[in-house]
Amino acid sequence: MKLVILQENLKKYLNLTERIIGRNLTLPILNNILLTIEKNSLKLSVTDLEITLEIWLPVKIEENGSLTIPNKLLNNFINQLSNIKDQKLILESKDDNLNITLENYSITINGMNAKDFPIIPKIKTNSALELDNSMFKLSLSQILNSAAFSEIRPEISGVFFNFTNSNEKIKNFKLVTTDTFRLAEKKIECSFKEKPASFIIPIKTITELVRLFDLTEKQTTKIYLDNNQVLFDLGNIHLSSRLIEGEYPNYEPIIPKKNQTKIIIDKNNLINSVKIASVFSSKINDIKFKINPNKEKMEIFTKSEYGENKSEINIKGQGEEVEISFNHKYILDGLSNILGNEAVMEFQGSQNPALLKSNSDDDYIYIAMPLRLN
Repeated sequence: MKLVILQENLKKYLNLTERIIGRNLTLPILNNILLTIEKNSLKLSVTDLEITLEIWLPVKIEENGSLTIPNKLLNNFINQLSNIKDQKLILESKDDNLNITLENYSITINGMNAKDFPIIPKIKTNSALELDNSMFKLSLSQILNSAAFSEIRPEISGVFFNFTNSNEKIKNFKLVTTDTFRLAEKKIECSFKEKPASFIIPIKTITELVRLFDLTEKQTTKIYLDNNQVLFDLGNIHLSSRLIEGEYPNYEPIIPKKNQTKIIIDKNNLINSVKIASVFSSKINDIKFKINPNKEKMEIFTKSEYGENKSEINIKGQGEEVEISFNHKYILDGLSNILGNEAVMEFQGSQNPALLKSNSDDDYIYIAMPLRLN
């Protein structure tokens, strides 16, 4: 293998590979990156056997070939060249080692035969779901922080792509995350020839996918499903992952279908008031809301060994008075993902889940469980 590539171009994409690879002591080969000439490009491949990232880069090819070398070592060297702009690198393999030369530098990285690298599963289906990147990225960002990180319940340690109740005339599906204390659901309208079965993707995969959107020139992402694997095709970047096995919890019954109290409130005012109140919250991060729709007021209380806080916000609303306590972190997470300037909050007493959503967008809803304090 012999090729010429711009240092800046290689650096930009190599940095992505670091997040996929962890330190693996039992299978050292998983600490490596596979370099391959493919499709008249240099293909970078890394995997941890759960997630695989493949990137194709434009290069000047002088000789075909492949090899695998320690990813961290290559990454560290390329990043140290950050003060050298528009520098052309010559990469050449010899006896399973990689030689890199540029002006005033020449290094050799000891590698391994490409045949030793794990076989990357191939998606065989041609049927794909295609989504607009900007819309898809925003939607995923709105639901990410509600997912759990649980080895005991892996089915909630991911994003649920729920096609079960899709309306065939409108053609939509829902993205769902929950950690059992709160739940986020985002409805996405799309077009598909055949409605896929619902599936769960690990939260790590989705977190990496969100980072990739800014590095692709394509406007859409194609999603392929096959044999318990998912592939996200972003043009020159492919991210594939195993799906999480198991059945996602039946979450829909906990979504409030009616309310006793409904208010509309300035989102930023509420965020600021909750942040101030959080300074005086106790070890369980509790804040109390006292809502009086008739007086068009919401009072926020916190009290701890450090002191106490009370603030008041104007609201528009209807229904019964209610006093209810929440973990302030969960409320802030929900509000941060609501679009628009006004938030809608719906309550059904002090012991039942509350619903948060935008006053101008019904496609995103956030459910927060109240704290039951003595």
